[in-house]
Amino acid sequence: MENYWVIIFFVIAFVINVSRNYQKEQEKAKRRMSQQRPVRPKSSPLPQSQPELKPAPPIVEKSVYTKLEKTALIEESMPEEVLALKRSRELKEKEKAIKLHKAQQAQKETVEKEKIFDLRTAIIQSAILERPYQ
Repeated sequence: MENYWVIIFFVIAFVINVSRNYQKEQEKAKRRMSQQRPVRPKSSPLPQSQPELKPAPPIVEKSVYTKLEKTALIEESMPEEVLALKRSRELKEKEKAIKLHKAQQAQKETVEKEKIFDLRTAIIQSAILERPYQ
């Protein structure tokens, strides 16, 4: 029975000590708040005048040569030999582009086939998918 009185005494002393500290902190907070500048409520802004709308500039239609028209005009004035060389060069460029595209596709396929298991990326991806907070 004596042990209970001792425990009750310490619990009561602890509660009183906590309440005194709380009151002291409240007084300190009041002093801090009184030392700060008072916050003024924002007044409504002055009504602004409507900005003057300028009339839209008139639309002027311009005659523009299309790319086809330009090339047609140029091709008419070129000799046959130059046109043949130009066509052969364009065909070579297209073939190069097709070969490059096929090579890139083949490289992508080999990379996908050779893809090995990467533990680091697997851990990162699992951490993203299984977040503890949601």
